[in-house]
Amino acid sequence: MVALIEMYSRCGCLEDARKVFDRMKFRDVVSWTSLISAYGMTGQGGTAVPLFSKMQDSGLNPDSIALVAILSACSHSGLLDEGKYYFKQMTNDYKITPRIEHFACMVDLLGRAGQVDEAYNFIKKMPMEPNERVWGALLSACRIYSNMVIGLLAADSLFQLVPEQSGYYVLLSNIYAKAEDKECHLTVHSEKLAIVFAILNTQPGTPIRITKNLRVCGDCHIAAKLISKIVPREIVVRDTNRFHHFKDGAKTYILQLAYRQLTVLLRSIKCDPVEIAAS
Repeated sequence: MVALIEMYSRCGCLEDARKVFDRMKFRDVVSWTSLISAYGMTGQGGTAVPLFSKMQDSGLNPDSIALVAILSACSHSGLLDEGKYYFKQMTNDYKITPRIEHFACMVDLLGRAGQVDEAYNFIKKMPMEPNERVWGALLSACRIYSNMVIGLLAADSLFQLVPEQSGYYVLLSNIYAKAEDKECHLTVHSEKLAIVFAILNTQPGTPIRITKNLRVCGDCHIAAKLISKIVPREIVVRDTNRFHHFKDGAKTYILQLAYRQLTVLLRSIKCDPVEIAAS
């Protein structure tokens, strides 16, 4: 019967899943958890919470998996207070030691509710090392609420844990894009997106060279320095005035000549400007 509930749930047929559940003569924690999880996955936390309470009223104590299900349901439905209550109840009433899955649900819960700073402080107090899921939940929240400061910290941890996961580079680029959009300077700051695109499409350690037909702004200086340290990559940006070189979180002016003077010079010695910039 539990298998039927899960089958209907994964197909999005919650009414059929509920009918199977209601017809069950004996319901254990596993069957309750299956239905609670089904409502949670579809964003119906308002139904999952009373169902969880009904399970408790029936005399059954939730196990670790059931608590993951209800915390996840609260997270996907924005039920911040309820989620906090169940997390405390888990340790205080049921004496269940939280696992990494429970902490990840709490970070996701806080992040989705806009409590990004609280989510980050929560991670710092964890009794275990945060994993990819924990940092990923925080980075997703930073994208939603455009928190670039904490987003960079989360991204830094993720790039160390799973540098091959391109999705996190995309999330970081989205944070930059949203911040730029708010400032109405998205086109001016396109070099950030170009850098992220290069990271996604080149081998680790490959130098990144960007050409820009406008001057590089101060915000992009900071971004390029941070990215060169996090990834790490050597980044060379050529604007209308000069080449800007970023490596290991620091910036060095490679050439201080004006662009026209530089072009004449390079043509006279028949050298590639990109190769000189990288040397």
